Amino acid sequence: MEIINKLVTKYSQDVAFISFCADKDSASFNAFMTEHPEYNWDVFYIGEEHPLNSAFNIANYPSYFLLDQDGFIFASPALAPSPNGKYESIDKTFYEINKALHPTTQPRVGERYVKCGIKTIAAVTKA
Repeated sequence: MEIINKLVTKYSQDVAFISFCADKDSASFNAFMTEHPEYNWDVFYIGEEHPLNSAFNIANYPSYFLLDQDGFIFASPALAPSPNGKYESIDKTFYEINKALHPTTQPRVGERYVKCGIKTIAAVTKA
């Protein structure tokens, strides 16, 4: 979750982060959250049998999903916070969102400007 914490710090202006814990018992989740107050984005305990697990067809943990601003699934699975075998991570996607929402240069005449509006990533993890 430390790597998600870094992404939250970097991109929380444009991306809402939500984590769900699917541990067997809430006591371990509560203890973990007490030990880590720096994880201050929305983190919820849902347990192993919550309908969210079946609704998103979660078979493995952690699982990542990228939702748009209207709550529709944009990527399932989304890239993980840590690089995959091709050195790609969700950081690149967030960078592109940030670049689209906060352009440093104006489009030139005849150039298209596309504004991106993805605002949510949901991560389902076991602590």
